[in-house]
Amino acid sequence: MISTENIQRLIAKSRDDNEILEMIYDCLNSFEQYHASIFKQMIWTEYGGYSSSRENYLEKVVEIDESRSSSHNSVIVSIDILNWLCEKNKIPLTFNASSYFVIL
Repeated sequence: MISTENIQRLIAKSRDDNEILEMIYDCLNSFEQYHASIFKQMIWTEYGGYSSSRENYLEKVVEIDESRSSSHNSVIVSIDILNWLCEKNKIPLTFNASSYFVIL
């Protein structure tokens, strides 16, 4: 999970640095863009084929999937940036992948 508490700490520590605040905003915005790309893919996959030829439908599915993949990669980079800023400011990580995965 993303720690909103640690992001808030990071924002508070960076309140006098507009460049860092903008960087944090851009990182957080990437989460919303990724969410939107997932939703767009879901909607198109479910309903887009009704108004399209099979060929156009498949082309659009590939285009949307590539866009979603790009958004996903952007989120990964954003998490890396936020974690780097946290480390730099001695704040616990915003996202710790090792605590996220459970080994069975």
